[in-house]
Parts: sequence; C-alpha cells; structure tokens
Amino acid sequence: MRIPVYRSDAQRTNEAPGRSFSARMDARPFVEAALQKGAVTGALADAVGAYAEQRGKMIADAEYNETALALEEEMRSASYDLSKSNDIGNIFDGKKLWQRRMDRIQTDVLDRVKNSNIKRKLGFTFNQSEIQSRFTLQGVVDQKIVKAQQAAIAARQTSEVAKMSQPGGDPKVRIAAYNAFIGYGNNPGVNGAMLAPGIAGGFISPGAVSKTNLAMKKDIATNYLSNAFGSDVNAMMQLAQFTDLLDDVGRSANPALTYGQLVDDMGIDPYAAHILSALPREDAFDVIDNNWKEAIDRNDRIAAMEKTDKDALDTRNQAAFNQAFTTDDYVKEAALVAVIGRPAVDDLLQDVGQNILTVRPDADGKNEIAALTVRETIYNYLNEQNWMSPEQRNKLRKLTQPSGGAVFAQTRNDNVYSKLYLDALSGNLTIEQLQSGVPYAPSIKSQITDEDFRTLGKIIIDEAGTNVNEMSTLIKRNFRYNAAQQTIQGNDNLGKASKSAFEVVDLQLRMFAIDRKIEGNPPTLNELMVEKDRLIAIQDTVFQGALRAEYEQTIDTFAQNYAGLPARIAAVGGGNAPLSTVITTIEDYLSDQNLSTSDSRYQLAMRTIDALRITYPGMNE
Repeated sequence: MRIPVYRSDAQRTNEAPGRSFSARMDARPFVEAALQKGAVTGALADAVGAYAEQRGKMIADAEYNETALALEEEMRSASYDLSKSNDIGNIFDGKKLWQRRMDRIQTDVLDRVKNSNIKRKLGFTFNQSEIQSRFTLQGVVDQKIVKAQQAAIAARQTSEVAKMSQPGGDPKVRIAAYNAFIGYGNNPGVNGAMLAPGIAGGFISPGAVSKTNLAMKKDIATNYLSNAFGSDVNAMMQLAQFTDLLDDVGRSANPALTYGQLVDDMGIDPYAAHILSALPREDAFDVIDNNWKEAIDRNDRIAAMEKTDKDALDTRNQAAFNQAFTTDDYVKEAALVAVIGRPAVDDLLQDVGQNILTVRPDADGKNEIAALTVRETIYNYLNEQNWMSPEQRNKLRKLTQPSGGAVFAQTRNDNVYSKLYLDALSGNLTIEQLQSGVPYAPSIKSQITDEDFRTLGKIIIDEAGTNVNEMSTLIKRNFRYNAAQQTIQGNDNLGKASKSAFEVVDLQLRMFAIDRKIEGNPPTLNELMVEKDRLIAIQDTVFQGALRAEYEQTIDTFAQNYAGLPARIAAVGGGNAPLSTVITTIEDYLSDQNLSTSDSRYQLAMRTIDALRITYPGMNE
C-alpha cells in the first residue's frame, strides 16, 4: 500500500506579503554551530562506548586471574597433601584420590564462573596444570611404591634370615626351608620370586640382588654357627676341616654321595654343612674364622667372669673368716651382713629369737650379735661352701670368746704396740697372728691392753680403702713420723711425740671410717679430709710444743761442740730465732773459722744443717 505524500504547488518567492525578506538574518552560522555540536556529541558517545568495552575486559581479566590463582592453589595443596600420604595404592588407583580432588576443585572453583569464554579458557588452563601436577605426583608416588616394595622385601628377608639362623629342629626340614627361600640350582626360591618384578621393571639392580643374596647367606651361616655352637672352639675347627674337604668332594665322580658320606663320617651338623657349602669357599672360611675368634673371645670372657666371680667370693669369704676372729664381744648386724649376706643373717636372727644374751641393741637401737654366735654362724656359712682348708677349720674351731679368760697388760708395751700397729696398717699382721702371737711378741695379749687388742683387730678386719690409707700418709707427713728413724742427734723426744701424735690421729680417723662403714654410710674423701684436719688440730698443739722443745735442744746440743757458736746463736734469738737465721749464723761461723770441707767438725755442721731443714721446715719463720 502506498502512502500518499502531500506536495504543494505553490511557488517560492522572496517577497512577503506586504513586506520584503531581504531584511532577515543569515542562518548559516547557526547551522554550522549546530553541526559542530552534533560532532562533539557523537565523539562523546564513541568515547563512552570504548570505556565500557575496556571496563568489561578488565573485569573479565580480573575474574580469570583470580580463578586461575584459586585453581593453582587448590591443585598445589592437593599435590602436597597426596605426596605426604602413605595410602599410595589409592592415589591414582583404587579410590582414585587424585581424580576425586580434581573433580572437587572443578566443582568448587571452575563451575562458579558464569562467563562461558572465561570458563572455557580456565578449563584449558586447568587441564594443562592438572597434567603437569599429576605427572610430578606420579613420580613421588612411584618412588614411595618402590621404597615400600623394597622395605617389604627387606623385612621379609630379615625375618627369614632370623628364622633360618636359629638352632634346633629336623635338619632335613630346615634344609628344605632354606632352599625354598634362598633357592637352589635353577629354582630361584621365594626370595628370587619376590625380586623378579623389580628386576624386570628396572627398579632393582641384578648386581645388588647378587650382593644381597650373598650377604643373606653369610648372615645365616654366621648367626647359626654362633647360636648353635657358641664358645665351642673344637666345633669351629671341625667345620673348617669339613669346608677344606669340600673341594675334594667337588672333584669326586659322585659328589652327592661323597658329600653325604663326608657329613656322616665327620659327624657334622647337616644344616651347618649345607649353609656353609652354599657359600663360596672364601666366604665360608671367613664365616668360620670370625666365629672361631668369637668362640675364643667368648671363652676368655667366660673364664674372666668366672675368675672375677670366684675372686669376689674368695674376698668376701676371707672377710667373713677374718670377722670370726673379732676381738669384740659383740658384732654389729651390718658388719655381719657385709660378709655373709642379708638372708643368712635374717635366718640367724629368726633362730635366736629374743635371746638378749645373743642379740642386744646398741646405742642407736640397732642389733649387735654375740661374737660366739657370729663365729658359729660364719663357720657354718663357710663350711657349707667347703671353702675352708682343714687348717682354717681347726683354727676357727679352737677360738674362744674375746673375753675368754685372756690376761691383758694393764699398761701397754709401747714399742710392741707401735710395731703391731704399723704391721696391721701394712697388712703384715693377720687376725690369726693377733690371737696366737708373732716372733717379736710371742704373747701379744700380755704386751698390750684389752682395748689395744680390740683396736688392732678392727684395723685388720676392716681392710681400709685407698682413701683412708692416703689420709694416713698425710698424717705421717704432718707429724714428721718416720718409723725407721724417730731421733735426731741421738735425742728421741721428738720421735716419741711424732709417733704418739700419728698413732692417736690415725687410729681415731680409722675408727671413724670403720664406724661409718658398719652403719652402711662409708665416709667420702672430703669427709675423711675434714675429720683428719679436725683430729690433727687437736694433737698439733701438743706436737708443736714438743717440736719446739726439740728444736731448741737440738740447736743447743750442736752449738756446744763449737767455741763461740752458742754466743752467736744466742745473739740472734737462740731457740726463738727463725730457722733460716740460725742456719745463716752457723754458715757464717764456719766461714770465719776457715774450716776445711774435710774437717769432721765441718761435715758434722753440714749434716746438722740438712737435718734441721728436713725436720723443722719453717720453724719460727
């Protein structure tokens, strides 16, 4: 249908009715301005459109990058988690843990993207990353699988080696089990079957397998020989001879028969023979030699332990024997326990019950047992072990109680006591000799007091340790005690003081140590040192007085042999003068006298000076 268009037939004219158009304004500037305005508007519209397009692209890029990062992080987390998992059979197989994680990542992350183009692009990126991550993870898992396989094989091998190393059982059955696992001839055995897949897959080296198999065989042989024969050196010698003859067996026309004959004729353990013959000769001899040495060492260790045990028992029994010779009327329970043990003492206490004549409390409320009962108990204890010699039995049986009528001296013979004391300290006086006498005192009891007798008995029985003996040496040094020479220039006053001070302090320290030991609390080295110093301090005043008196007397006696010397010494202070001053005075006097070194007076003076320096060091200094 055509729409009609109206068209006017009137003609254009420049003349208006009643008035001319010539006076109207020119429209072109307005038209141009309008055109320019339209151009600006169009440019603005174009600019708005371009910005909108760029903004959309930026939004799309941001969404892609954020999503790609999330995918990467999720995938990295999945790879890390599964690389640490020990469920290696279900990562790519079984439960397919990897694929399940990838599917979940797609659902949780990728499916949230609405833009199809972005989603398609992200899907491509995800697939590429998944392939790369999967192959990397597969390498880790494969390594774990190989290690797990190797560990399982090693555990199986270790278990079988341990079982085949144990002695006992039917040798035929054991040989069959050995062959079934290790292999024999063309049969690879269970061990070979376990290793075959790894060798085929290139995971296990054939050379390593060969070394491992040899090591297994040597371990079985080594362990079995040790377990079965122990310290039997003769068995190792026989196995060495058997192994040496195996080469001759191999050259025989009928090796199987001759091998069996060799085993039977030599009486060899069939299983030992089999596991040794399965080794190369050099390795078999190596196993035998090592076990041979081990057997010798084991014998030596056993012998050493037996000797140590015997020595320890002998020492303890000797201490018990000595205790039976106690010089006390009663023995502390702890002292008896130390030599015969708690069970034997408990049996004794149960037997005697509440007999106060046999058992009484000491000052600390602890048991003391009558010496006669102690002696009888020790005799029975040693007799049950058959430890005593006939002579020791007789000596012990002839003993009487400590207070059994012996007559002791009211006052000790000081010289005899001192020698007895030194012999007791040095171990040269036994408890038996104390009872029966010694060459220089055939009747000891008549030479010393009852208290001296008991004291010496305690010292002998105690067997003081190293620490106490070291303290004794220090005490001697402090009091300048020399048993071999107790006098200077013929005067024995200092010697007597020295001996007396030493004996008093040494004895008191030993009694301190003995009492502590009986109590079950032996003193430490530091405690002994402290007690020594305390006891020395008590005696030192008396000794220093004797020492000073001896010093003055010695100087005076010496000076009287030289005209004019007493006056010179008196001028410098005499006995109150420092030792160095006295010696200088003597030396100056000798120089003034022009005495020859060969002169007897000069030599006497030199000996005296030396004696003074040794005996009185630091006097009055």
